[in-house]
Amino acid sequence: MKGLRSARFRRGRAGRTAGRRAVQDLVGTIIILAIAVVLAGIVTLWVNTYPIQTANRADLFSVNLTYGGSTCVLNCGGGRGSGQATYASSMNGINIELLAGPRITGASVSQSSVRLQSQQVPSAFSAPFSLGNGLAGSTSWSPGQTWSLNLTKYGLPYYDNLTVIVDSSNELVLNEVVPGPNPVSPPYFTSESVAPSSVAPGGTVNLSATLVAPDGLNTSTSPAEVYANFTEVNVGGANKPTAEIAVGTEPEGMTFDSSNGYVYVANYGSRSVSVINGSSNTVTATITVGTDPDAASYDAANGYIYVTNYGSNTVSVINTANDRVTSVNVGTEPDGVAFDSGTGYAYVANYGSNSVSVIRASSNTVTTTVTVGTKPSSAAYDAANGYVYVTNYGGSSVSVINGATNTVVTTVTVGSDPDGGAYDSTNGYVYITNYGGPSVSVIKGSTDAVVATITTGSEPTSASFDGSNGYVYVTDYGQANVTMINGSTDKVVGSVKVGTDPRGSTFDTSNQEVYTANYGSNNVTAITTSTLKIISLTYSASTGSWYATFTLPAGITAGKYYIFVTAVDDLGLSSEVAVEVIVT
Repeated sequence: MKGLRSARFRRGRAGRTAGRRAVQDLVGTIIILAIAVVLAGIVTLWVNTYPIQTANRADLFSVNLTYGGSTCVLNCGGGRGSGQATYASSMNGINIELLAGPRITGASVSQSSVRLQSQQVPSAFSAPFSLGNGLAGSTSWSPGQTWSLNLTKYGLPYYDNLTVIVDSSNELVLNEVVPGPNPVSPPYFTSESVAPSSVAPGGTVNLSATLVAPDGLNTSTSPAEVYANFTEVNVGGANKPTAEIAVGTEPEGMTFDSSNGYVYVANYGSRSVSVINGSSNTVTATITVGTDPDAASYDAANGYIYVTNYGSNTVSVINTANDRVTSVNVGTEPDGVAFDSGTGYAYVANYGSNSVSVIRASSNTVTTTVTVGTKPSSAAYDAANGYVYVTNYGGSSVSVINGATNTVVTTVTVGSDPDGGAYDSTNGYVYITNYGGPSVSVIKGSTDAVVATITTGSEPTSASFDGSNGYVYVTDYGQANVTMINGSTDKVVGSVKVGTDPRGSTFDTSNQEVYTANYGSNNVTAITTSTLKIISLTYSASTGSWYATFTLPAGITAGKYYIFVTAVDDLGLSSEVAVEVIVT
């Protein structure tokens, strides 16, 4: 999203200096060219005299990964049967052969090293390896030799992608991503049906689906999970959730006010906040704020809404009792914001100044500024430990701030381009959306360690937690979708189509609806989670199909509906098919 923002979102802060006289430009150009010629000669002489290794010469190396283990994909003893199909279950080792070039030497990692980074298990490798770790103790790596390492103890899945970095005498000689054997396409349906095709409200239908999955290293002919979902809406041929509400231009962030039941939507393109009445899902007010409003957070103690203004380096504080606005100066390009109910502070992630501004809510003044990682984009508060989790979009990490001391206590490595986060009060986990993953990193609040990585839809940007069912809802900016994660299992259990380019999200506890801010369609989608039914299908080895009995919600009106059946393979690749049912 920040890559997109750099092209579409960023506003110029200062105009370019104009009116330079032509003579001054010409003289300056001549001087610069003269200096460049002299420097080029010096560099050429130095290079010819002291040859060094060319940086990142992937052609000088051959890297391969080895695999082992055998895991049953389907019906494997206890609910899934046995012997349907198997695949390698783990990454066992890495071999790096030096094909040509200078010999690499070094007795310690400060001289020469091999660094590994796992996409699926970011915390696997905490330190670089020495040459001796992979060369049986040798401190010299010559062409024709292979540096090898056993990876079994690191618990890497077979589909993991590894980044391999080799440094020699402080020179980067290799920086390459070695991909796992990913399937090239998701599973697909060959047939699907429902019986009976016509049913009364509250009635049951029998689902049947047959599908196949392409081969990768996984030789399965069926996927890992199949589930179905149904929204209590007469969809009329499209998977539309409960409501679509027109708001301002380019809506981004949003928050829920539990005292009045209203949802506040920051409209990046129109310098405003749309106020939605949750009971009627209608816009009741529009409030003018600063330039490029980006995110919002609610302070239950004083009833204020804090809105970050990315383009004016301020936070607009909205008094919900009268909609009056107070402005607070913060860092450069404030992006995300979270409120700490334990201390009464609002934490503002300043994307452009690599810092967090801490605002005391009682006075609406900045009391301190905390330095964090590169390009902080959002913040989430963990009420159990009193910590604030700040996503560093430019550093693939999360800075953890102790709200009691306003200091960074640790930094957690997560996926690529972390952009949003949500706290699950049921299990104490923090869910971080990795825009470049596409994935969600699950951080255990008690240890601040990543305990799971969940594949999501394309370009996940934000997350919100539903305390009524324990689900986490992730907006997938790249495919107009919301991915639903069961917090008790950390598995994807469903998905719902929403508006174009969904960015922010929030959960309304009063009406049990999840709201998404759809940047590309200038509206908000409301999803009623209490009537969003999700079930799993069971595989039958005798027929080769998947089956389930699905009960429709009682009290729905007559009309044509769709049950959406989704298949997800072991790598999170998925496909969906709609099965029509008539409610009479």
